Amino acid sequence: MRALRVLFVANDGMSAGHVVRMLALARELGRRDLPTARVLATTSQAHALLGIDGAPAIVQLPAPVSARTAGLDDAVRRRLVRGALDGVIASFAPDVVVVDTFPTGPHGELALASLAAKKVLVRRATAAADDARLAEGIEGFDLGIGCEDGAAFPIRTVRVPPITLLEPGDALDRATARERLGLPASGEVFLVTAGGGGDPEALAFARSITERLPGSFLASGPLASDRAPAPLQLCLAAFDGAFAAAGYNTAHELAKAKVPTVFFARPRPFDDQAARASRFAARGMALVTDDLDEGLAYLRARRPHEGIPSGGAARAVDAILELVGA
Repeated sequence: MRALRVLFVANDGMSAGHVVRMLALARELGRRDLPTARVLATTSQAHALLGIDGAPAIVQLPAPVSARTAGLDDAVRRRLVRGALDGVIASFAPDVVVVDTFPTGPHGELALASLAAKKVLVRRATAAADDARLAEGIEGFDLGIGCEDGAAFPIRTVRVPPITLLEPGDALDRATARERLGLPASGEVFLVTAGGGGDPEALAFARSITERLPGSFLASGPLASDRAPAPLQLCLAAFDGAFAAAGYNTAHELAKAKVPTVFFARPRPFDDQAARASRFAARGMALVTDDLDEGLAYLRARRPHEGIPSGGAARAVDAILELVGA
C-alpha cells in the first residue's frame, strides 16, 4: 500500500501560529494506523518547534528576515519561495495539500490551480477579512477547517476545537514542570510571554513586566534568540497565572492548561488579538489590561477556570482522511 503523501504549507512572520497548526496536524497524522509521508514547507524560523518529536520532513523556505540578512530584496525572495514550492510539489507529488490561512500564499507564491491533489485550507479567525489574499484561489479548495470562532470560509467547512501543538494530556505535572524550567518547587510564579517572539515591541513590553514582577518567568518565544526551553507548552502547570500577548497559540494553550491569564493584545494585520482577548474575557477566562497592578490583583483573586475543548488536531485529521477516503 502506497503511503498517503501530505504536503503542509505554512507562512509565518512575527509569530509561529501557522507553522504550529501544521506541525500539530502532521504529528497527529503520523500517529494514525495508516502509512503516510509528510512534508512541511515553511518560511517559519521557529526552529525550536520544527525539531519536535514526530515532526514532518522540513523544507525551509527563505523568510523575510533571513533574506534581508543575506542581501536579497523581497522580490527575489518571493521568486525563490515560488520556485522552491513548485519543486516540492513536482518532486513529492502530494495526494493532499494542507495550507494555513492564505490559499495561494500571502504573495500568490503557491500555485495549486492545476494540481490534482485534494486541497485543504486551515484558518483561525482573521482580521482584514476583505483582503484579497484571504480569498484568492479559495474556490479551488475542497475543504475548509475552521479552528476558532469567527473563522469564515465560502467553501465546505468543518469546525474543530482549537488546534494546538500539545493537548492537556501531554502536559507535565506541576512539580516536574517546575524542575524542568529550573523554578522553585514552591511559591508563586507567573509566566510572562509575548507569544512567538518576532515582535520586538511586544517582547520589550513583556520584559518590562518581568522587571517589575520579582519571581516571574519570561518566555520570549521560539523566534527570539533567548527563548525558553521548548516546548514550553509542556510546562504550563508550573505557573499560577500568566501575562501574555493574545496570539492564537498562546491564548488557546493557556486556556487548555486552565491558567488564569491577563492579556495585552498586540496589533497584527491578519490577527485581531483584541477581539480574541475580549472573547476570552467574556467567557471568564481572562482579563484584558496593560496595568500590571490590576492584572496581578486579578490573577491572585482568580481560581483556575474550566478550560476549553481539546482534540482539534485529531478532529481536523479525521476530516482530511475522510476527504481522501482513507
